[in-house]
Amino acid sequence: MTRTPTALVLALSLGCASRQQPSPPPAREWATTLHQDHPLVGRIWDVAGGRFVDESALRAAVVPARFVLLGERHDHPDHHRLQAELVRARTASGQRPALAFEMLDVTQQPAVDAALKAHPEDVEGLAKAVDWANSGWPGFNLYAPVFAAGLQAHLPIVAANLPRAQVRALVMKGPEAIPSDLRSRLGLEAPVPEAEAKAVREELDRSHCGQLPQEMLEPMALAQRARDAMMADRLLETVPADGAILITGNGHVREDRGVPAHLERRVKDVTVLSVALLEVSPEALNPQDYAAVVGAATLPYDYVWFTPAMPEDDPCRALRERNQKQQVARASSSHVPGLPHGMRSNVRPPCYGNVQHRPVRGVAALHGLSQHPGDTSCTRRKLPLHWVWPCSRVAAAPGPGIKAPTPSSST
Repeated sequence: MTRTPTALVLALSLGCASRQQPSPPPAREWATTLHQDHPLVGRIWDVAGGRFVDESALRAAVVPARFVLLGERHDHPDHHRLQAELVRARTASGQRPALAFEMLDVTQQPAVDAALKAHPEDVEGLAKAVDWANSGWPGFNLYAPVFAAGLQAHLPIVAANLPRAQVRALVMKGPEAIPSDLRSRLGLEAPVPEAEAKAVREELDRSHCGQLPQEMLEPMALAQRARDAMMADRLLETVPADGAILITGNGHVREDRGVPAHLERRVKDVTVLSVALLEVSPEALNPQDYAAVVGAATLPYDYVWFTPAMPEDDPCRALRERNQKQQVARASSSHVPGLPHGMRSNVRPPCYGNVQHRPVRGVAALHGLSQHPGDTSCTRRKLPLHWVWPCSRVAAAPGPGIKAPTPSSST
């Protein structure tokens, strides 16, 4: 894979600034306020160059790349405002790339196309056409600036994600659950290096507060890989000559195993620019500190744009308490049809399976979604498109001979 050359970026950056201490970023009105006085807020880190750059340098960098992948925490308003700015930076150059969304699955493409044909610049009309209000994703008002930037420039809108039903089927049945031609195209039968597989399993375990049954980690890792591969596939198969911009969670724009890795597998020497939008943490004062935050040796992005954080309670507490009650209440060991092998029915469970769920600070930036009230319980019936575990009214408790996960503290 060819990365966008940094020479232009470096020329436009603050040449006299030190590698670690740039001039203050321009004044900006932030919608979020937590840690707003953090020294990294508003700064942009060029990972390959090992230095800070200014906003004009990043805007210049998004122009020549064929594929621009913009990460986010899904419910962070500032992240979507910054994404919209970068979309406009690309279109200001006269290009008309496709604008692809993780939040739309491929079955919604006809509805998207029909809505845009009837009313090309109607942002709210598009939201109604795809029934966003019932999708389980954060409110459309958060994403509206990004859609508006695309529709005002008359960009093609691409639904990029796997349908929820196919993701669930992958978790329950494995790669054979999807058609062989799609399975082959997505590379789902190719072996995964053990170091990568182990890292993904650990990430999933952390992101579910240590409460996910261990036998579910591998099926969910497969689902995560399939979604990355599908988004890469949609970028390659549906984009115009001017390339594409993908709006997705920070975990999907990782160069080591996210969408960029699948683009590289499919097409050599394609230019890809990966931008993560990360919340600052008071424990991490330097850009390199955030590599550990996202579970990597080095930052797996081309650029990181740091923003204030959003306040939140301990999102693992309710999950731990519920699982403790389930362990006490186990009354049946009979297997329920439809549960993965080794899982048994019990009491009503948490809805395991949100690969993008924000469970712990730190891992949050990696996954791109904060806790939403009710998401850890089956009482919430409208689940986001990226949930992979079907919300059932029977518990997914380990069956005989399988050790139950023990509650662990958030980190």
